[in-house]
Amino acid sequence: MSTVPAATLREGDWFWHEPWPGYRAGLLQAVSIELGESTVQITTTDCERALVDYRHNRPLHLADAPPAAATLTETGQATT
Repeated sequence: MSTVPAATLREGDWFWHEPWPGYRAGLLQAVSIELGESTVQITTTDCERALVDYRHNRPLHLADAPPAAATLTETGQATT
């Protein structure tokens, strides 16, 4: 698993979203990315976390590859 700064995430990347240290992480896919002055807004395929914000330098763990069994539900949420 590689780790990158949030500002370098690309559309289509799968990454682990950990809301706060110690909380359960969820796998998300980036649909669009907007760089702000100090934050990155990422629109995802997840219906519950459709939009997430990070500081530019926040480390994000990329998924090596999307899970083989991952599919999108009718609402757009990734399931495994």
